[in-house]
Amino acid sequence: MRGDEHKMQSHELELVDEETTKNEFKSFINEDEGNHQQYLAFTFKHDLLKATEYTIQVPEGCPSAEGPLKTRSEWSANFETYEPLKIIYWFPNKEDTYQHTATPGKSWSLTFNNSLDHSTIKKSIFKFEPEKKVLLGIEHIEYNDRKILIHNDSQPNTVYTLLIQSGILKDIHGQTLEHDHSDQPIQFHVDDLNTPLYGTLRGESDNDGTLTAWVTDLMTGAPIHQATVSILNQKKVTNQQGLCTIERCKAKIVKRRGEEEEEEDREDEILIVEKDGDLCMEVNIYPSAKADDVYVWHVFNDRGLYRPKEDVHIKGYVRLLKIEGEAKVPTYAQGIIDYTIYDSRHEELQQSKVKLSRYGTFDIKFILPDNANLGKV
Repeated sequence: MRGDEHKMQSHELELVDEETTKNEFKSFINEDEGNHQQYLAFTFKHDLLKATEYTIQVPEGCPSAEGPLKTRSEWSANFETYEPLKIIYWFPNKEDTYQHTATPGKSWSLTFNNSLDHSTIKKSIFKFEPEKKVLLGIEHIEYNDRKILIHNDSQPNTVYTLLIQSGILKDIHGQTLEHDHSDQPIQFHVDDLNTPLYGTLRGESDNDGTLTAWVTDLMTGAPIHQATVSILNQKKVTNQQGLCTIERCKAKIVKRRGEEEEEEDREDEILIVEKDGDLCMEVNIYPSAKADDVYVWHVFNDRGLYRPKEDVHIKGYVRLLKIEGEAKVPTYAQGIIDYTIYDSRHEELQQSKVKLSRYGTFDIKFILPDNANLGKV
């Protein structure tokens, strides 16, 4: 019986012979020795409806093959057929509040409702608009066979529309992806890497909760003036050095009683920085008991995927958090840093030095060798 109460007639079923049954349902039969003589195997003469729940019922009074006894009660079991192959999510997704855009070169992804047949995944069936060479490769995720990664050479401030050739990509059930999404396009929004508020540094004392925030430009490291910094119910505006201090911004302490002793939990604090319509959030702000000056780093590259002999660009900035009283004050780091770059097998690719700029930033460029090991650098 289907979920819509439609009852299938006995002539729509076909018994499976004993040899086929023992081959296809061997594990089920062997679970219990009694199953060797207590099973009924059948198949359907016609295809079942997709994404439909079916109920198998054995009525009361069903006769036995061994004697005059009949079943004393009704027995039933349910199963559901798989859905047609379709895309259920993609990243970045404009409808996703937290992941609506991606940076240039960051891999995109498609998630399907069914596991995919790996042999049918072809790079040639994926087309993009604009048609400029953006597709670098397609990767079928090993730990999630419903997901595909799209490695790309995307450009900033561009919207890419994906078109998939229908009738080729299949799932493990043999179903093809028939819908090309031309009426409801799959779009990947790529933003500008130069997001002004990315890279907010923060520090909080462990005594009265004083917090010092420093807002800088991601690309140059230059301070951001008149950015609004808020945490809990307090707001401050950064000065010309990109600094602001918020006093006594400790989060509420929530006490809970465990099995043996009373424990304390801090409520999560969220630091929000706003400037000219741009917004940056840092979560889980908490006091640091460390009382020593410390260097902090932010390092990033220009793309997520490279080919041998291509140029690799690595940028970053360094700040020295100096302890001054009960606050950590970030200052531009100066001097020369030593760096070593390794491939995925820890083979050294390059070792050199680079001088920090007046804003504590650095820029490294090198050519990826032809014989570099594949994987993450």
